[in-house]
Amino acid sequence: APQRLTGAELAKRLWRVLAQYFVLSILYSVVAPYSFAPFRVPKLAHSTDHSVVDIFHIGHLSNNLVGAYLMFLILSFSQSAVAFATNLFRIRTIDVMHNPLMKSTSPTDFWSRRWNQVIHSLLKRGVFKPIVGHVPRAAAVGATFLVSGLLHEYVWSFIFYLHTSNGAGAHRFYPTHGKSMLFFAYNAFVMTMEKTIGHWPLFRIVSNRCPSPLTAMLVLLTALPCSHLFTGDLIAGGYFSDFAVALPLIIRVYPDS
Repeated sequence: APQRLTGAELAKRLWRVLAQYFVLSILYSVVAPYSFAPFRVPKLAHSTDHSVVDIFHIGHLSNNLVGAYLMFLILSFSQSAVAFATNLFRIRTIDVMHNPLMKSTSPTDFWSRRWNQVIHSLLKRGVFKPIVGHVPRAAAVGATFLVSGLLHEYVWSFIFYLHTSNGAGAHRFYPTHGKSMLFFAYNAFVMTMEKTIGHWPLFRIVSNRCPSPLTAMLVLLTALPCSHLFTGDLIAGGYFSDFAVALPLIIRVYPDS
């Protein structure tokens, strides 16, 4: 049966929705004038010709961090706002995000317990559990991330769908399909490596002795070099720009000369 939500919990959830909305507005006000990529980079995020040097460029990593934080806030706020509509009837809902950018202790912790638990639960029940008893665990993880990549490629086909009625002056963006698949395949490899070498003393020291924000940043650095494969098209294709219509922004106004 649905669990009842207390008045104090309802107030806390309302505060979270409002706080996320405020932070989104401020962050958008800062990075939107720079097309959501405020740092100079040798290659644009949505391009497909990044070299090894390019993906470790400090500007590239910083822009990818901005994109990851925007994606987190948009998903977290949207899901919290929809959930709050249910909370108004005093029905408790699960938290979809568990502070992945500040509390993650490992790549497995990030993807399995903190990032988008709706999709995680779907993939765990629909892909991982049915096959993990029949194939090696690494293969089950790889298959799960493969399906996640396919799911996001399918979503991309809707986000960047071009109707024939689009005028000649309409903004057109043609994503290179396969980049989401590559991004999730890379993260499956990272999780497999974690299971292989995660017990080494260096990693245990980082996990047990480093402050939580520092540990989380090190976890993010395992994905940030390649996260443009996921967020680059969202920037170039106008996804972040389109979301701006839902936010009050602080905009610099230039006086008439």
